Amino acid sequence: MELLTQELEWGQDNMNENKQDFNLSKEDFQFVQMNEKIFDKKFETKAVGYFGDALRRFCKNKSSLVAFNNNYFNGYFCANI
Repeated sequence: MELLTQELEWGQDNMNENKQDFNLSKEDFQFVQMNEKIFDKKFETKAVGYFGDALRRFCKNKSSLVAFNNNYFNGYFCANI
């Protein structure tokens, strides 16, 4: 229990040493684009659904394909014995 208390006290002391005070005013901030409106751009690609994305990621991963084929053929041949 004492070790835990010491660790907590050290953590508090360490946090207080690294604490920095900033005095900020309104003049410290400025608008980047005051007169322009920003709009989102439309995607130029076709929308992909959840299953399509999952299948594409699965096919890109070589180890997942090897594991799938291994499990598929083991299940097929073991079931027919």
